[in-house]
Amino acid sequence: MDIWMTWCRRVAKCQHCEESMRAGEYMVKGKMWINKGVKLRFTKTYYWHPECWVAQGKAKMDRDGYHSRRSLPLSEEHMRARKLLTVRWAVAKQRLGKAIDKGDWSAIMRISEAMRRIREEIAEVGGIPKKWLWQS
Repeated sequence: MDIWMTWCRRVAKCQHCEESMRAGEYMVKGKMWINKGVKLRFTKTYYWHPECWVAQGKAKMDRDGYHSRRSLPLSEEHMRARKLLTVRWAVAKQRLGKAIDKGDWSAIMRISEAMRRIREEIAEVGGIPKKWLWQS
C-alpha cells in the first residue's frame, strides 16, 4: 500500500471516523494495488483525516504492545567475532551471486564451501541467524 499526505480535492469520507472531508483540507491518502491475473489490476483508495490516521496508528501500537529487539548475551570478544563473520557472509553472498551470473561453477563451489564454514563458525558464537537458514 502506498500512503501519502495531500490536499483533499473533492468531498471524501474518512475511513476511521466516517465523517466527510471538504475540498482544501489536509488528508492522508492510501492506495492499495490488487493484482488479479496477468492483465487485470485494480486499485482501492482510502482516505483519512491526519488526526484519524495518527489515532488509528496509536491504537494499533497500544493494542500490539512494544517489542524490543532481543540481544544476545555475548561478551565483547564474541560480539566482535560475530560481526566479522556476518561481514564475511555478506561478502561471500555477493560474490556467489556474481559467480552464478557468470556461470563459473568452480567459483560457485568454492564460495559455497566458504559459506558453509562461516555458518559453522558462527554457530559457535551465538548461533546461526534465522535468515541464514534458508540461504545457501
